[in-house]
Amino acid sequence: MPKPYPPMHPIAYEARVSVLHQHRAWVANPAAGPAADLDALLPHAAHGSISGIEPEWREGSPVVVVYFYGTHGTKARIFDLGDFLSLDFALAFGGGVTLNDNGNGLSYPQLRMRRPVGRKLYVPRLLTDAGPAEVAKLHDDGGYRGDYHDLRRVGLTWEPLEITRRIDKPMRTPRLGRPALYQAAASYFQAKQPRSGIATSLGEHLTAIRLGFELEDQRHAARQGAKLAAE
Repeated sequence: MPKPYPPMHPIAYEARVSVLHQHRAWVANPAAGPAADLDALLPHAAHGSISGIEPEWREGSPVVVVYFYGTHGTKARIFDLGDFLSLDFALAFGGGVTLNDNGNGLSYPQLRMRRPVGRKLYVPRLLTDAGPAEVAKLHDDGGYRGDYHDLRRVGLTWEPLEITRRIDKPMRTPRLGRPALYQAAASYFQAKQPRSGIATSLGEHLTAIRLGFELEDQRHAARQGAKLAAE
């Protein structure tokens, strides 16, 4: 389990709230106004398991390259902006991330949460909102070549566990997803927020975590709809 660390800096938290609302407006109508101020995410970005970030635009969409401390040095993963914000909010008051890029296979980030009980939450399951007995995975659909360092929604999907077991190796039934993350984030908030200097309520905090995911859910659904309409 990761060691406890101080909460996110209040300036960083406030900046992420502002960027989240900017992103929501952009997702609702990209042509109506400016996109989110990605540079606002940079001050005090490093905290806990995150050593640094590089926000940028790729293929017309805002993304964030996140550098995590791993067991084999600092490792990068790429996220859509909303997903980065949700994960960063979820880790604002505690928890950690583990990676094991040792060259012997795929290595997906895991959130290691001590509260309310010790759990590990696989990040692709959180991004795809995979439910019990559903498996999150990379895909090669539409010419996209999967890269486990790139966790943007365009390269992720989920499928029923029975299909995975039929074509891949046997695996344990996955269970934990976003509900477990919200529970852990609430527990950390209640323990750490009063002395953090971050002025927000539990309800506002959980809403911010959910909203980032939901914005990327909407964008991904719109892409899938456009793809089907073109076929």
